[in-house]
Amino acid sequence: MKKNMKSSSILLGGLFLLGAVCSCTQTAPDYASYVNPFIGTGGHGHTYPGAVVPNGMIQPSPDTRIYEWDACSGYYYADTTINGFSHTHVSGTGCADYGDVLLMPTVGRQDYHSMGSKSQQMAYASAFSHENETAEPGYYSVFLDRYGVKAELTSTKRAAIHRYTFPKAEDAGFILDLDYSIQRQKNEQMELEVISDTEIRGRKKTVYWAFDQYINFYAKFSKPFTYTLVTDSMALDEGGPLLPTAKALLQFQTEPNDIENPTDYEARANIMWTSSLALNELVTYGKKSTDWATHQIEHQLSAVYDITHGIGLGILTPAWMKYVLCEENIHRFVDYGKNIWNLSGNDWEIAEKSIEKTREFFTSLGCPASLSEINIDDSHFEEMAKNAVFRGPVGSMKKLTEKDIFEIYKLAF
Repeated sequence: MKKNMKSSSILLGGLFLLGAVCSCTQTAPDYASYVNPFIGTGGHGHTYPGAVVPNGMIQPSPDTRIYEWDACSGYYYADTTINGFSHTHVSGTGCADYGDVLLMPTVGRQDYHSMGSKSQQMAYASAFSHENETAEPGYYSVFLDRYGVKAELTSTKRAAIHRYTFPKAEDAGFILDLDYSIQRQKNEQMELEVISDTEIRGRKKTVYWAFDQYINFYAKFSKPFTYTLVTDSMALDEGGPLLPTAKALLQFQTEPNDIENPTDYEARANIMWTSSLALNELVTYGKKSTDWATHQIEHQLSAVYDITHGIGLGILTPAWMKYVLCEENIHRFVDYGKNIWNLSGNDWEIAEKSIEKTREFFTSLGCPASLSEINIDDSHFEEMAKNAVFRGPVGSMKKLTEKDIFEIYKLAF
């Protein structure tokens, strides 16, 4: 959903002022914050963690298994793979049903061959970890390890809203599986129709616990796709009966960020509001002060040489990170490496990789990697270092003296 950034910023400011003036006013408890949607997804609870509003007609949620009693809701907490995200589910029942219109993001070859009538997994299933899974009332998110995709779900009373964050790839896509259902229900009718390069609709009739169930759906995607429809009959087991099939294999290209894709307005909007929050320091309230040392060091650089502040920061920031990294602050580099770059390894490996990833990101935007690349020599390093600390040492992660800043300039050279 696109937002007016100017209006949003005004609203945030207004809410903050209201809180300051009326801080004594009691607010109603947020009882929804106490809800844990994972309760009941283990044992024989037969609940699901997906996003649903009260009395909603649609229940988008992950499916981790197909058969047997503990597949009633489609999700079982002990499982380690996800088959996809279907849109109808029962909760807390003793009988299984639904699991209609399954959607699964993919990167790479789209495999949909049968895994056998006893398998709980579809061929395109992905491993996942509960450490990378979140559920709260009205929202569900998980990271799909096989594809490197973050999936997010929410819903209204009659519609599901999905958001998927893909890595850069020329072979990204989705598998929309209409013949899939929990407990492999009998599909008596199935139709899939691609309306345009962003729209699909379909219908089917299944027979199971709900003995005469009709499902109709319409799906709209934010990016245009190419597609292949799979409608050939398929046997679950070798030599077994042929069953009707209805799947749409969608393909599209993804870009890493809005810099390479200027029409990705959602990404640009996120950068705009997060930049505003960063600049007004709203996210730092209640925490130790942030470190602006690189800005003070760079101001001396752009005062002497004809470069922009952004170019100077792009060159100096990795050098500053490398210089200040130590045992006392390594946890901050580790958090940064894990949360921003999805890095793994021991603490020092993550910290050092995060610095290199930062440098690579800046160069991917066209920023030079060193001062020497833009013909800046070391003749003014001492002068700039002295001017940077004319009011005293700078920085909070590490107090930087004139000598420290001189060494940072040398690292950036």
